[in-house]
Amino acid sequence: MGELCMEEREVTLALKAFLSRKGWKIISVHYPGAQGGLSVSIDGKTRGVVPDLITMKDNVVLIVESKSSFSSSDVNKLNNVFCDSRFIEKLQKKLSLPSGILYQKAITFHSIGFNISNIPSGFVVFVVKGEKEVLVFVDKGVDNIVKAALEL
Repeated sequence: MGELCMEEREVTLALKAFLSRKGWKIISVHYPGAQGGLSVSIDGKTRGVVPDLITMKDNVVLIVESKSSFSSSDVNKLNNVFCDSRFIEKLQKKLSLPSGILYQKAITFHSIGFNISNIPSGFVVFVVKGEKEVLVFVDKGVDNIVKAALEL
């Protein structure tokens, strides 16, 4: 019998629990179809960007997009957001964070169909294998400060 695919909500919950156990402070969680979550409007006119999970440890803030399986659309979304300096500026102001914080883009998805080549440049990748098992992969371009906060 094949492994069942976890839904995006389950993946997000598993990552939230994993990071909490590792000492990360959960700042915001946005489940599929939910009305909550921290929205950061870049131009002041649109709804804004609502990451699925924002969490912080030491001087590192992870901005995470979740899916039930790997999706290049999440990679593109975070790459586009991180290319616009206004996003980080507005997020920093909204969260009242001091300067010197390192912002890191990350994706998470269920392990079905995972291929090591799915680690995009500059990303942290969380692969959820089950409710309590999460694997962490980092691209070689990820800062050592992030790796230390992730305990890698």
